[in-house]
Amino acid sequence: MEFLVATRPLLAALCLAAALYKLPSAVGRRRRNVAAIALLAGFASEAIGWTLAVREVSQAINRWFQLPSLSTLIMHLLAACVFGPCLLIAVIHWVSAKGNTRRKVRLVLYCAAVVGVLMTVLWRIAAVQSDGSFYLVTNMHRPAVIAYLLAYEVSFGAGLVALIHVCWSYSGRTDDKWLRRSLRLTAIGAVFYLLVSVNRIVSVPTVFFGLDPMDWEVYSGISNRLGELGLVIGLLLPSLRVDVAVVARWVRDLRSYHVLGDLWRDLCQAYPQVSLFTKTRWSAYLQPTEVRFLLNRRIIEIRDAWRALRPYLDTPTGEAQHTERQLAVAAAVQLSDAIHAKAEGAVVDGEPTSSKLERLTVADLDEDIAWLSAVGREYSRIRPARRSGATYTSGAGVSGQAESG
Repeated sequence: MEFLVATRPLLAALCLAAALYKLPSAVGRRRRNVAAIALLAGFASEAIGWTLAVREVSQAINRWFQLPSLSTLIMHLLAACVFGPCLLIAVIHWVSAKGNTRRKVRLVLYCAAVVGVLMTVLWRIAAVQSDGSFYLVTNMHRPAVIAYLLAYEVSFGAGLVALIHVCWSYSGRTDDKWLRRSLRLTAIGAVFYLLVSVNRIVSVPTVFFGLDPMDWEVYSGISNRLGELGLVIGLLLPSLRVDVAVVARWVRDLRSYHVLGDLWRDLCQAYPQVSLFTKTRWSAYLQPTEVRFLLNRRIIEIRDAWRALRPYLDTPTGEAQHTERQLAVAAAVQLSDAIHAKAEGAVVDGEPTSSKLERLTVADLDEDIAWLSAVGREYSRIRPARRSGATYTSGAGVSGQAESG
């Protein structure tokens, strides 16, 4: 039991983090996102509920308002009238046609309002004095508490059953594998939550047979926490998948932008006119779209400078025999020689022609970034040795001698 008590603040923090995560998508768009708003309200209500489940907080609330077990009533109202309905509303907006959502949402809200009024009346009749920890379980011998328990657990359980039905039935009809995983994980979380309600309802008659429901209450606590994790992760999975992909691409773009740095700086020093930007504010590197733009701009500038260097390029022989890395080394050596030759004022003859190492026939921008990043990585590796006048050999017959400057 001590473990269960200790996890309450952690679950409150988890739900608060989920609510804050959904906040931008719920309020930061011109077009109202009802599903995001519902999830925000649901997770916020659970964060408040788990906070009130902390003994010190619940006792302070009860003393402040001088009402017995008020914190317990608030927790149960948030669960049955806010959390459950909000999750159901979010899923309804995901899986239902636009014309049917409004009627279903209204029905859910009406039921939540009726349950809230009924629970408040029954709680006022019961007026049980407790610390809020296990209000229902420790007072099951009282008829008023039994009525309150049934109203709460049956209504909350009914919402979970509806959520399980909607999630599992639609998960088999969607072609989006991530939405299917999200719906099934949400349904599994709701099943664990439902076990808590079933356990509480079944515990009512056991009291009259001399059994103590507290003997197995720990299993309800474990099921409750597993259900919370399943619901939070399942409902956040679709948006998490998108955001994780954005973050992963942002990291890749930052890495590529950095890898191209030495090659880009040397090319821009040789041809300053290709660069449009001299300074970039630091906050731009924190925005994925800005980093993508800067990387694309750097790719274009490298391509422009490489094209301008064509008169100074010596195309290596035997390119078809090289591996991908050896070709990148050959391109890096070629560019290093050309930049040095231009800096020394070398005289060039003949028409400039493109080299196969430029890879002008790439399929898309991502392939171009991958190739130029490989060249940039090798360029940075050989750059110190080339500047000192050393000879570098790629290992496949491609070599270059940089003149010492």
